Amino acid sequence: MDSNHSPNTKEQQMTMLGQFLHPLKKQRILIIAPHCDDEVLGCGGLITRALLAKSKVEVYIVTDADKYGIGHLRKKESKAALKVLGLDSSHLHFLNFPDRDRNLTKKNPEGKSLADAIKEAKEKHKPTLIFLPHPKDTHPQHHAVYVQGIEALKGEKILHYLIWYGLFGHPWPHGYKPALRIAPPQKINEGTWSILPLDTEKETIKEQAIRCYTTQLAKRNPILRSQLLSFVRTNELFWGD
Repeated sequence: MDSNHSPNTKEQQMTMLGQFLHPLKKQRILIIAPHCDDEVLGCGGLITRALLAKSKVEVYIVTDADKYGIGHLRKKESKAALKVLGLDSSHLHFLNFPDRDRNLTKKNPEGKSLADAIKEAKEKHKPTLIFLPHPKDTHPQHHAVYVQGIEALKGEKILHYLIWYGLFGHPWPHGYKPALRIAPPQKINEGTWSILPLDTEKETIKEQAIRCYTTQLAKRNPILRSQLLSFVRTNELFWGD
């Protein structure tokens, strides 16, 4: 679709999205998240639905979350959040790449590159469905995870979730608006988007999980707080065939 024919409203965009058609029953799902919280913001509802459908879910957090010296707290928050979703901490893995490395080109404490670490996760779990950040996510580390993830996962079935786009571009409108749906940014109108609906119960579970990230929801950082709560919506959104 060219930009001259992009939808004018979020509601028009929603009518053009397909339903999430990938089966979640008895799958082996691998989620690669740049930071503690991205796994729940992008895929929290999917994790709950997949676990209820008897799928195996493995979550890998790429960075050590220690840019501001609170990595140990953020890791605890991810464990607590995923427990709310129904995922045991034995299925949560930390790759510990330095959060201060903007483009994630340095090796982790085990001496592995990011591409090699992701490839190792793939070989260990043999996933049938993989989730990575969207190629147009504008956060530098999110984009780095996409680039190196694609390199490591050639030939695999991959779907993408979007967290950051522009300064205030996604989801829009920002803030805690649980009755609204997430639609893709109007400027990303190529490729295939699909909706994963969340009923009231699953949306509530996702909200409870998001609220585990107390370091990110602190009132001293209202923009980040608003960003996190923007993902409490009636659906999740994925890109890819």
